[in-house]
Amino acid sequence: MARCGIPEAVPVFRLPYFRSYRTRLQFALVLIGISAIALTGWMALTGASAALREATYERLTAIRETKRRQIETYFADVRSHVLALAADESTTQALFDFEAGWSAIPASLPEEAAEAELRRFYREQAAPMVSRDLSESEFVDTWFPADPRQRRLQDVFLARNPHPLGAKDLLVDAPQLGAYGRAHQRYHPSLHRYLNSFGFYDVFLIDARDGRVLYTVYKEIDIGASLRKGPWSQTALARVFEEALLKEDGDAIAVTDYTPYIASHFAPAAFFAAPIRRAGAVVGVLAIQVAVGEVNRMITADRGWRETGMGETGQAYIVGEDRHLRSDVRIELERVDTFFEQLNAAGVDAALIARIRSAGTGILTLEASPDVARWIADGVPVTGLGRDFRNVEVLRSFAPLKVQGMKWFVVAEIETAEAFGPVGALRLRMLALAGAIALLFFGAAWVLARRVTEPVRSLAESARRLGRGDFSTRLGVEADDEIGELAASFNRMAEDLERTTVSRSMLDSANRQLRQQQKELEDLAARLIRAQEDERSRIARELHDDLSQRLAAVAIELGKLERLGGGAPLVAERARALRETMAQISKDVHGLSRSLHPSMVRELGMRTALAQKFRSFFDRGGPPVEFEIQEDWQDVPDEIQLAVYRLVQESLQNVLHHAEASEVTLTLKSDGPLLRLRVADDGKGYDATAPGWQPGLGLASMRERVHLLGGNFRIESALGKGTTITAEFPLGGTAKG
Repeated sequence: MARCGIPEAVPVFRLPYFRSYRTRLQFALVLIGISAIALTGWMALTGASAALREATYERLTAIRETKRRQIETYFADVRSHVLALAADESTTQALFDFEAGWSAIPASLPEEAAEAELRRFYREQAAPMVSRDLSESEFVDTWFPADPRQRRLQDVFLARNPHPLGAKDLLVDAPQLGAYGRAHQRYHPSLHRYLNSFGFYDVFLIDARDGRVLYTVYKEIDIGASLRKGPWSQTALARVFEEALLKEDGDAIAVTDYTPYIASHFAPAAFFAAPIRRAGAVVGVLAIQVAVGEVNRMITADRGWRETGMGETGQAYIVGEDRHLRSDVRIELERVDTFFEQLNAAGVDAALIARIRSAGTGILTLEASPDVARWIADGVPVTGLGRDFRNVEVLRSFAPLKVQGMKWFVVAEIETAEAFGPVGALRLRMLALAGAIALLFFGAAWVLARRVTEPVRSLAESARRLGRGDFSTRLGVEADDEIGELAASFNRMAEDLERTTVSRSMLDSANRQLRQQQKELEDLAARLIRAQEDERSRIARELHDDLSQRLAAVAIELGKLERLGGGAPLVAERARALRETMAQISKDVHGLSRSLHPSMVRELGMRTALAQKFRSFFDRGGPPVEFEIQEDWQDVPDEIQLAVYRLVQESLQNVLHHAEASEVTLTLKSDGPLLRLRVADDGKGYDATAPGWQPGLGLASMRERVHLLGGNFRIESALGKGTTITAEFPLGGTAKG
């Protein structure tokens, strides 16, 4: 706020550690240079990041499309091979020859030694391969063949096969099986070459009548099994067999997605099947089992990630509609220990990690990240930023695969840290360049600042002398530039200050006198109020002690006159009327005495004194008063109690004579360190802004009483909305003056 015509100073921003003008000038020049470099660098880095991101997305999309075409072409070829092989006449003949050979196998159980050998194979070779899912006894009890012919077939191709597990397909001759052995010797070599040529896992010939697996190339425990009986009816091979039987279109095939297959030791397996027809009738089904190895080889470029432009962390993989992997991820194949450590760090369930470790693959077990799950729901090609299943940020390209019977999606991604590695290197180079340029700017700024600040130092020294009161200080104006103009302005200011020193002293003296007079007025107001109270007390005592006694004496004499006038009824009647009038006058004088000197506040308490005041107010024609007054007044000083009583008295007087109110509400209670009084009426109110309106002496007296006790006084009124008086007294305060 301005005082005595001098405007308030405007705050000036100052750097806390750069008080020297020279240092600030140097800092400003260096800051300008660095800011320019920073802005240019930021624009360059932003542009480089955007360009690199776009280039990375394009590279990932190209990789994604290449993998998508490879996978779609591969499965299209599988479909073509299944159809061609099922339609080949040699396949139909092989089915009939194997069926005939199956029927020629004795239907009795093999000899006891062969039975024991087959059971030992199931326990010692097959069961350990599925031990993570089934116990040995559970596996043998469930999957050991019940059909005698199947047992004889498996005894030859599994139990007594001289080749180890995983190479049972190398056995060609089986003379002990008679016609079946001759059929096997005839067709197995060509079907085996066919399987190896196209990278299939297994080829099946299945009889249409009872779903009997008459032949397999790879030779596992499903050879000779009936897909319509026992546990084999619940397998994916059984489902694809039944679907193939229903295909009437010559180009239609049945397909199942990857699922764990018991015969392949619960490894993920997909099946493609087509019906075998003779003379238009379906006589069997040709099925091909596709393992994950060939899909993994294509999607990982035979683990040649670096050679195909994927760098150190780039990869492509396949995800199914259920969000589970259909191919292995790169880190699982390259660094398996790190893979499991990162799964643990990402909070993957320990049981799930153990299952992946036991299976040796995350296919059908590990879920893709939630980002990929959202894209799967949309099902459209997209590129974007996301996080992988390890919660590592990656750039990703995504698209659906068009493979019959499978809802698969191909994903190509690379870690953001690697993708933006060149930007980080560029950032370091720019920081080094910025540092070198900053040093050059600092040297130039030091020289320039030194030449500029010398005149300023002289000006600062003169300003300090001027601040100490030496108004005779002057600067020699030598330069014809901004510094010279500043020096001339300084000299004019010194002259003006020298002239105005006397005026300012006079103004300060006047201000001191004004404050002294204001204090004297406050003291006078306090003394006047105290004198007024003393005068009221004196008048009240005189009314009570003198006038009341005289009125009482007159009343006694009138009583005597009333008794003596018994013979004159008119005299007696007049004497009695005068005595009653004198008694009422005595009562009114007593009430006036109490009003002038409210001794009952101390005698009866504030609550009782005010209650009697409200009754007297109502008896004199005032409206009823609804009040709420606190009980405890012990800690309230006497001067505050008296001020409260006078404020209430004056407020009720204003209501009686001016408000025309129908109701008055009074609240009087302490609130923490304050005593609050509120008097409100519903009268006609007034407009304090109306021309010519001035507050009366009563309101001024009320305001002054509250002010002298250190309190706050407020009046709120509006035409037609009544008047509210609020006063607040500090209970710990003292009166002014």
